[in-house]
Amino acid sequence: MATQEFRVEVAAGEAERARGLSGRKSLPAGNGMWFVFPAPGKHAFWMRDMAFAIDLVWIGPDHRVLGTLGLTPCGPRDCPLQHPPGPVAFVLEVNAGAFAGKPGDRVEWTCAP
Repeated sequence: MATQEFRVEVAAGEAERARGLSGRKSLPAGNGMWFVFPAPGKHAFWMRDMAFAIDLVWIGPDHRVLGTLGLTPCGPRDCPLQHPPGPVAFVLEVNAGAFAGKPGDRVEWTCAP
């Protein structure tokens, strides 16, 4: 896979992970949100209060993509939970169509000052 870079906000705390990108009108191109979990698991996601479509990238503890899922905004009562294909340690959310990777690809990151 060709290298891709996203500037992300980190959602490491429980409240940050629960809020995610909800309530925002959009996400600038090349940006995203990086979810960090205290332990690998089948952490579910949903599109509640989302105004734009995203790609959800499930990433295992070995830093490999387990799968991806394109999600569109849902209604106030029709917002199903989305479960990963296996235990994830990280999840990346980016604008729909922005992620070019595939299952098995390795994901690396650095922290910018």
